[in-house]
Amino acid sequence: MIDARVSECGSKRLEVLGYEACIELLSSRAVGRIAWLDRGRIVIVPVNYEWAHDALWFRTDPGDKLRAFLFSEISLQIDDIDMTSHTGWSVLARGVAKAVAEHDRVGVGAPAIDTWSPGTKPVLIRMEITSISGRRLVSNSSASSTGNEFWRLTASL
Repeated sequence: MIDARVSECGSKRLEVLGYEACIELLSSRAVGRIAWLDRGRIVIVPVNYEWAHDALWFRTDPGDKLRAFLFSEISLQIDDIDMTSHTGWSVLARGVAKAVAEHDRVGVGAPAIDTWSPGTKPVLIRMEITSISGRRLVSNSSASSTGNEFWRLTASL
């Protein structure tokens, strides 16, 4: 779904994605990269996340990382790139990270997030989105897609 501007240059077209298209792409993935500013330095780490109840959710351990980004502005970025066709898409969500207390998790409908890295990751974070944007670079000869067609084709082979 494209609901915004399109720019063309040669054989490629850059589409600016609207809110609904960005949410659809966020919902289709489970791993992204969060970024925040910690004592003047940019920190970027991968996280397992889930989109639910109009927010991004992820788990972390207590410690320095949590103290650095809690109640701060953070970003989460996801993308999909086709190295052969030089096409792909990217979504950037910005928001504020807040820890959800154990006794509040049922009331807010907190999702169960499957973390890939070792450890219990006991701290649940809810990232309230303040802005979201996305871009898709496609070939002028192809129809717009979410990037999932490649995986569907590969799975059927």
